[in-house]
Amino acid sequence: HAETFGNPADPLLIQLHGGPGADYATHLQAKAFAQEGYFVIFFDQRGAGLSRRHGPDSFTLENYFEDLRQIIAHYRYSPDQKVFLMGHSWGAMYATGYANRYPDAVNGLVLSEPGGFTLAEMQAYLGRAFAVKPFTEGINDIVWAEQLIAGKSHAELDYEFMLLAVTGSNVGDDGPLPISRVGAVCSQSMLALADRDGLDLASQLSAFQTKVLFMYSDQNMAYGYDHALRVSSAFPNVDLLEITGTGHDLHFFAFDAYFAASLTYLNALR
Repeated sequence: HAETFGNPADPLLIQLHGGPGADYATHLQAKAFAQEGYFVIFFDQRGAGLSRRHGPDSFTLENYFEDLRQIIAHYRYSPDQKVFLMGHSWGAMYATGYANRYPDAVNGLVLSEPGGFTLAEMQAYLGRAFAVKPFTEGINDIVWAEQLIAGKSHAELDYEFMLLAVTGSNVGDDGPLPISRVGAVCSQSMLALADRDGLDLASQLSAFQTKVLFMYSDQNMAYGYDHALRVSSAFPNVDLLEITGTGHDLHFFAFDAYFAASLTYLNALR
């Protein structure tokens, strides 16, 4: 499921939502970049939002990277058209992993509060952020028992998982988010994959020399400057920026500041 705004001949600005398993609803304010000369692309990632549901074996980093490669190939108007990735939370991890794999295929990265680029970084952040931790047996028992024993549909699992997802957090957001449907199997499959096989999204980032805009909030007590500095240090060239008066979902609750900083960064690279 995808939606676009702007002139298809303009530089591509691809929005990568969080999760894994959320949708792009919180990113829709970014269609404002279309008025500034960017072709803005939104899509619900595989198994999430309004996109088609899949079984657990479908969720691998290789498949995610191939999905993004195909999105770029589909929308790219010409070979010299620049490609910018704008990712939040898991979406920022996704964007980084893609640039790590294909450094010459990305002309710039706008990132906000990626949990981490290694398993240790991600687990440390999630452990501070959520009262119900995605890596505990409890939440796995709830989701997987429902699917495997009760045989519930994706729709039922998605609804129940959304209820679990709103169980207490320390990320500093001011209110509810307009997420319409999460992907339960998507989310738990990717988290289980990282837990089993580890996570490496940054081992080749030395080849990505383009400056990166890396934003974090002042009200997400689970993130903070120290974690932002640790995670962003994977990039050879990074502009670390604190967005004040907001929490984790700064791309939604502090869009004006997010937009201004992002536009300045993007215009310097286009």
